[in-house]
Amino acid sequence: MIIKYIIYIIIYIQTVYTNTYNITINSDNISEEYIYKYNDNAISKGSISSTSYGWNYYCRNGDCIMLENGNSKPYIEFPDEKGNIKKYIFRSCEYDSKLKNNEYCAKRRTFNYPENITDVYVTCNSDSECFFNKCIDNYCVFNEDSGIEHCDIIYKYFAVFEFSHIHCGKTYMQSCSNDKECSTERCYEDEGLCSSSVEVPNESTSFGRNMETVFCFAIFFVIFVIISFICFIYRCCKNKYKKIDK
Repeated sequence: MIIKYIIYIIIYIQTVYTNTYNITINSDNISEEYIYKYNDNAISKGSISSTSYGWNYYCRNGDCIMLENGNSKPYIEFPDEKGNIKKYIFRSCEYDSKLKNNEYCAKRRTFNYPENITDVYVTCNSDSECFFNKCIDNYCVFNEDSGIEHCDIIYKYFAVFEFSHIHCGKTYMQSCSNDKECSTERCYEDEGLCSSSVEVPNESTSFGRNMETVFCFAIFFVIFVIISFICFIYRCCKNKYKKIDK
């Protein structure tokens, strides 16, 4: 009898603490925790601001969805060729990386939301299930013929000056051969993949700008002192020679 109660207790603990839900692209009522909603984040490409720091954009035919930097949800909504909003597997990778068992290409991700352990699967069975319209060996992979382009806000600064512009190209961790191919304008030379690092104005960049400003003013001050000293010596020498001529 005691053993029976112990077994019941063990089963109860497993049910409470390891309650696992499996979610796939075909599941009903997927929580917004796992999907980028198009209607909540839709924007036209022409409306993207070069100062909208902290956001990145996926676009096709002028229609875009804006995503907050750093987020990584497995699914996404986007208009199909007929303009109908459709749900896709968003998580994609380079096929070569998948062959190397790259962790980024895992078919399953585990989330703790809200209080249960949830296994979210990104296994595909057809091209149409993938955001980039390419499914190989049940993996969604990048496809340059999908018409999808990725846009980032490129922020740069020098001392008191700051600049920003919109650059569109390949998305994060997509294969590249030069910086301009990537939306971030950064291509990892050793890996041949687009960087996901995007600089935005923050305390760190503000500190960097202040240091550059102080350094520039220090250089200008030193140059001013040197020029002033040279001018002073020149005038003294000139006056001295005038007195000698007299």
